[in-house]
Order: sequence, then C-alpha cells, then structure tokens
Amino acid sequence: MTYLRTLTRSCRRRTGLTLVLVGLAITLGLPTAASAAKPAVTTSDVVSTGESTATVHGTVNPEGKSTTFHVEWDFQSSDWCTSGGASGSPANATSAASLPFADSTAHDVSVDLSGLAFVGYFCARLVAQNGDGEADGGQVAWKQSLPRVHTFDAFMTGNSTAAVEGDFNPGGLGTSYWVEYDLASSDWCTSGGTSPTAPPPHSTDPQLGFADATFHDVSIHLDVTPGLGYCAWLVVNNSSGEVHGAQVTWEQSPGVTTDYALQTGASTAKVEGEVDPGGETTSYQVQYDLIGSAWCTSGGSSGTPAHTTPSTQLGSTDAFFHHVSVDLSGLTEQKAYCAQLIATNASGERAGGRVTWPQKAHTKCLVPKLKGKTLASARKAIDKAHCSVGKVTKVKSSPENKGRVISQSPKPGKHLPKGSKVALKLGK
Repeated sequence: MTYLRTLTRSCRRRTGLTLVLVGLAITLGLPTAASAAKPAVTTSDVVSTGESTATVHGTVNPEGKSTTFHVEWDFQSSDWCTSGGASGSPANATSAASLPFADSTAHDVSVDLSGLAFVGYFCARLVAQNGDGEADGGQVAWKQSLPRVHTFDAFMTGNSTAAVEGDFNPGGLGTSYWVEYDLASSDWCTSGGTSPTAPPPHSTDPQLGFADATFHDVSIHLDVTPGLGYCAWLVVNNSSGEVHGAQVTWEQSPGVTTDYALQTGASTAKVEGEVDPGGETTSYQVQYDLIGSAWCTSGGSSGTPAHTTPSTQLGSTDAFFHHVSVDLSGLTEQKAYCAQLIATNASGERAGGRVTWPQKAHTKCLVPKLKGKTLASARKAIDKAHCSVGKVTKVKSSPENKGRVISQSPKPGKHLPKGSKVALKLGK
C-alpha cells in the first residue's frame, strides 16, 4: 500500500512537469508534436489553352508538411466523371509536382494538360499528397473547344481602306471575331505582337460569328491612312478563351510585282509583272540600269536608275492584279542589267522588286553578196553572216560563170533571223 501511494505521487509530479513544459513551449513558440493533417485542396477551374491543351487552376495548403500535387482527368462521360470520382478511375493523370512550401497557407497552383480532343467534354480534379495522406479538390467539368483561327491575307481596297481575310472554327461555341492592327513600324508589329511594353493595337468592332465546329471564311474592312505600311491579325473569342492568327503585313499603296525580264533584241528587252490598282487610277513604269551601278548593287537604297520608261496608265481601277509588259530600249549587248516595275496612284508609289538579266550578243543573219563566188566561197560567206545554205540549183550559163553563183535569194543586205537559209543558183 505504501508503494502504491509513492508511485501515485511520482506520476502526479511527472504529469505536472509535462504540462508545465508543454505550456512553456507554446508560450515561447517552440514546435510541439505535429497533428496529423492531409493537405487542403481546391480545384478552381479549367481553361482551354490550345487545340489539345488546357490548364487546371486551384489551391493547395500543405498543412506544414512536404507536399506534392497532380491532376487527374477523363472524358465527362466516363464512370469516374459521372460518379464524381466515387467509382471507376481516371484515364489520365499528370506527373506529380512538388509544392515549394511546407507551411499552413493555401497556395495557387496550375497544371497543364495535353493530348485532349479538339472538341469534347472533360472533368478534372486537383490532387495533393503529404505524409499524412492524400486529398482532392473536387471535380470541375469543362468543354475543350478553344476556337481555331488563321489570318490569310491583308490588302488595299481603296485609297484609305483595306481588308483582312482569314477563317476560324468556333469549336461548337458562340464565337465573336475582330481584327487588331497597327503601323508596320510599331513595337506591336515589329515584335510580332509579343512586346509587353507595346501600346495596344487598333481594333475593329467585334462581330458575332458562328457556333458550330466548322471553318468559316471572313473578311473585315479597315479604315487606314494612305501610303503607310501596316500589320494585322484576326482574333476570335468564346467562353473557352481567346486566340489569334499570325500577323500579316501590307502597304497601303498599289500592289505590284516584277516577275521577270526577257531580252527581245540586240538592244531591247521587256519586263513582265503584275499591278493591283487598289481601286484607284494607277500608272506604272520600269526603272532600269547596268547591274554594276550603285542603284542596282545597293538594291535601290543609293543612287538613281539611269533609265525610266514613260508612264502607262493601267486600264482598270478594281482591286485585282493585272498582267503588264513594258518594253525597254537603248541596251548594250553583252552587258547585264537590273530593273523594277513601279506603280503609282493617289495612295503613293510602290516598287515590285528587282529582277536581273544578261543582254546577250543578239546576232542575226545579214545576207551577204554572193554573186560570182564559187560554191565553197559562198558557203564560207553564208556561215560567217550567221545564215545557212539553202537549196542549190544548177542552171545553164556562160562558160565564165560555170561553177559560180549566178543569183541568190534573198537579196544581199537583208536582216533575217539567225540561221535563215539562202538559196543559190550556180552556173553549169
């Protein structure tokens, strides 16, 4: 009995000491034994970010422990989604990522998904795990239908108007579309739309588009300043997100392309190209010079062309390209040249790019005088004149003309294409 009373008093003293130590630790802010707690998780939302990608957003509170997190997802028609996760299992799960915190605060996290169908319904949930167990933030459903868009072209339609063309697929949701544009020299254009400091571009008013899952061609009218260069892209937006096509550029001046140059004679050539008047009265001409000139070697950035053809008015004032051909003269054989087609209207002047060509020696058949020559001498003279021997006929003649040319056709001095035949009559 005495032993039991002694043991009881000893336990009371130890218990009291323990309570005192715990209280002191709490007062001083010292760590005590951690209580068991799984992470606290919330799945906030899912946003489509591309044709087959999406991002899951949520929060994770690690409850003071080292924690990892990942996302599980599947088609919304799966057993796992329809049961709210009570049955079945998700078909997909991302790799676990470590939360860089071990405190007791909720932290925002995001997880990227890939390999999604372009159009489809899905559900996903954020899952976190620490040493005390695993918890999830609940399922969130979404439709993977981010619109798809292409910017095809932009071109001048008038002195101060232009059009941007493209297409888009709304992905089964009501989708609006518009065009963003700016001067080609702006930060927004030169950075491809990626500069964070570039001022916002100009925008057309949004237009309500379609709500199916097929591509639709669109054309949007712009009001712009004559004579300047621009860039633009087509933008589409629906409840899944906003995307844009690639930037395209154009000059608010007549469209022109220099296709090629072709020698047509010893001192002549022609330049072929296309001109789009952009809805205005437009003229065109060709500038040209020797290929070694400062104007040619600098690509037109220095010097001036030695020759410019007279201006010719284009016969159309629509907004389509028209083929044109311009004759050049005063060229020198065995020299090389560069040339460019230029077009001018009230919006300004525009060059179609340079083409080069060699002005080769352009020989012709200059029919020689052959009367009185022997056949052998006549053949040599014909070859030297870049002609060829045609039909040779023997006819009766006086003895002194036997074996010599009595007449020829064509007559001497004729300029004919190289290799033209010269017929001969020989005495016999």
